[in-house]
Amino acid sequence: MAGSLTIRRYTSDTGGVYAFKVDKSNGNAQPFGGSDPLCPVRTADYPPLPSLYKKRYVLAYNQANPRQTRKFYVGVPSIVPTLTAPGAKLIAEDYPGTNDSAGANVTWIITAYRGERVNLLPAVSTPDTGLTDGSPTTT
Repeated sequence: MAGSLTIRRYTSDTGGVYAFKVDKSNGNAQPFGGSDPLCPVRTADYPPLPSLYKKRYVLAYNQANPRQTRKFYVGVPSIVPTLTAPGAKLIAEDYPGTNDSAGANVTWIITAYRGERVNLLPAVSTPDTGLTDGSPTTT
């Protein structure tokens, strides 16, 4: 169940800064023992994240309830080494309580990391994929 959405800051691996929507409790998650959120609040009007970018994220389960899993986007590349260390954990709000009250902060055990992926378009000087399908290469 998703909570309220917020607009957060995402820094790409190449240093570009963009804005994207994320669940508030997931964006506020912090590495265990850290103080910086995975997705900082945006401080300027950044452009939206291009659709060619697939954001980096970690998968985790609730330590108190292992059947409860989540995907946490990681908006700051400098946090990645902390999140990929053996035994890495997050502190994040559990799902909302009764009457939409704030959930308690719980420990999430990180099980997987997926790095940023970018589907780049070929250069203008490469008009064809190079497959030998019999089509002319200039169209």
